This record gives sequence, structure tokens and C-alpha cells, in this order.
Amino acid sequence: MITATLIAAFFAGIFEVNAICLRYINASKESVSALQGVHDRIETLRSLAFTDLESQSYLTTLLTAPSDSSFIGPRVTETVTLTDYTNGTPSVTYTRAPGSSVTPGVVWSGGSSFPTTGASATTLLKVNVKYSWNMTFGGRPRIEQTETIISTGVKK
Repeated sequence: MITATLIAAFFAGIFEVNAICLRYINASKESVSALQGVHDRIETLRSLAFTDLESQSYLTTLLTAPSDSSFIGPRVTETVTLTDYTNGTPSVTYTRAPGSSVTPGVVWSGGSSFPTTGASATTLLKVNVKYSWNMTFGGRPRIEQTETIISTGVKK
């Protein structure tokens, strides 16, 4: 009887350790997927023509779908912020709620568009892409983000 109880406790412990390891693997898959999604989005934005990057209607359409449809893609809140790097303003923030096809909200500060002509024309944009989500393991909030500067000109 004691032996059977010890063996049952031993195997229950093994199964519990296995379940914890699987949850840790799931959490690392979420983090890697978020990192990949952020990099996919920033590379998509870097490859755009500068006029498309400045166009609110173009970016709203582009950001309707998640950057990748992998493990975490449809579960994150994605925030893309473009700021005139030279002046610091204007700035536009696109916030895409979780889901597979969601129209992002758009908020401008310091203006309603980027200047395209004259001495104050925007030639450099600071682009920040941020993913935020709650982890499956523990439900803790997580953030993954990256930032780059994109200039007008010919892409090679």
C-alpha cells in the first residue's frame, strides 16, 4: 500500500513537471512569435515607398491584417507610431486591436498630416512598432517593440 502510494505520487510529480515545462515552452513560443511579428511589420514598413508611408489611408488598409498569422499574430494589440524625426511633430499612432481583420484607430498629434512640400517637408520618419499581449502562462502583460528611422529617397 505504501509502495503504491509512493509510486503514484512519483508519477503525479513527473506529470506535473512535464506540464510546467510545456507551459514554459508555450510562453517562449509566444515571445518568439511576437518578436517575429514586430520585425515582419517593421520590414514591411521599411520596404514601402515614402509617400505610402506618409499616407493615412494606405497604412490604415495595410494595418488591417496582422503582420504575421503565426502563433500570436491575432492575439496582440499592435501600435505603430510614425513621427517626423527632424521636428518631433507631427506624429501619428495607429492602434490595431486583437483580431484577424481589424481596422486600426488613428490618432494624430501636432497636426493632421506630414508636410510634403517646402522647407518643413518631412524627409525622415521615426517608426516605432509595439506588440502588447497577455501571456497564456500566468496572464502577465508583455511588450515587444522595435524602432527605426526611414528616410525619403530611392530604395535599392
